[in-house]
Amino acid sequence: WFNDCALANDGLTVKTCTKSETFARIYKADIQTGTDARLGSDRKSLSSSCMRYAFNHLPHHPAWIYGSGDFTLAWVENSAGKVCARVVICTRTSPKTGLTCFVRAPIYTNSNAAADMLESWCDEQKSLASDQEKKTWVNARLLRVEVNDGFLAPYFDRDSSVKDKGEYLVVSRHGEIELASTHGTVNTYEYACACCGEGLSEYDTYHHENYGDVWCESCFMDEFSFCSECNEPERNDDTHHVDGECVCHHCLEYSGNYVVTQNNEWTHIDDAIFDVDGEAHGVGDDTWFESDVDGEIYNTCDEAALPTWYPDRMTISQAVHSGHWNRQHVTRVEWMQRRFGAFRLPRSLYAHDSSMVGEGTHVTRHVVVWTLKEHLEFDGCEIVNNQLDLFAA
Repeated sequence: WFNDCALANDGLTVKTCTKSETFARIYKADIQTGTDARLGSDRKSLSSSCMRYAFNHLPHHPAWIYGSGDFTLAWVENSAGKVCARVVICTRTSPKTGLTCFVRAPIYTNSNAAADMLESWCDEQKSLASDQEKKTWVNARLLRVEVNDGFLAPYFDRDSSVKDKGEYLVVSRHGEIELASTHGTVNTYEYACACCGEGLSEYDTYHHENYGDVWCESCFMDEFSFCSECNEPERNDDTHHVDGECVCHHCLEYSGNYVVTQNNEWTHIDDAIFDVDGEAHGVGDDTWFESDVDGEIYNTCDEAALPTWYPDRMTISQAVHSGHWNRQHVTRVEWMQRRFGAFRLPRSLYAHDSSMVGEGTHVTRHVVVWTLKEHLEFDGCEIVNNQLDLFAA
């Protein structure tokens, strides 16, 4: 732990910006994790910040609107270029008095050292500000970026009430818009869709008990599917498609109605074929066969590769005990020609030799060959003993 902290805090440097592009970049930049920061009302967890995401569904990151010229972002980077702490500061210059304030929000951090450095830097800068009396962000401007029925907006830790002044959103003690949403947008509606940001009334929202967000009907239907087993909505990432039906992870694992086949796919237990060893197979899978000897189901790994002219299927053990077949282990050498830049064999053959060069090569394969014993023959219906026919004559 000590070494991790030392590496995380190596080469700490305070940096600042006032432009929207840099606000957005730093908010979604890689952050340093693994240190044990002291947190409180003035220091909050950077890893848990609701604004640390990319917000790719929005035209810009919500922090973009800080780039009005009235705000400064200060952050601490380590030698690896990762953000260890950041803070937003109101540095507005009053058009009436010409004085510049320095009023910061809580520091978001994952590092005590970085937070201490940033706090010291802020104290020093505040002492240089010409307006020492200003304590709030009131009258500070934010860029006005419309999104659907509302505006792009980050979550505000302080002075979160704003008014729409047409050209800008302006922080106010009695604004009609509250910047208290973690979704990246605000509007005059009570709720906003977590996906598209559309404003919603309470009666138009869709909820899920496992998630704290709300969705509009369209986005909810796109993001969620209803489990065919329990009929509960689940996020698409948490569902599986089994035999054409949507099944949630919980039902798949714990309902007892689904099994994993030899092809490593889920199927309903009623649609599965079970072999003599209790292993499950899909009905249409090529991993099982029915023995013509005893009518049981077996894994194809256990099947004897009898000559193609023989119609019956059986296991290796059954073929051996039948007394009809010779089993030989033979080595075959086959020519494999280069085609389209790679060596190709018939689909039934396999070769793995990365050293092959030229227009072709010989491939050695070890196979098992089954042949009918010399005194037997197949008459098209059954195997008969030629020796018995000689004795009968």
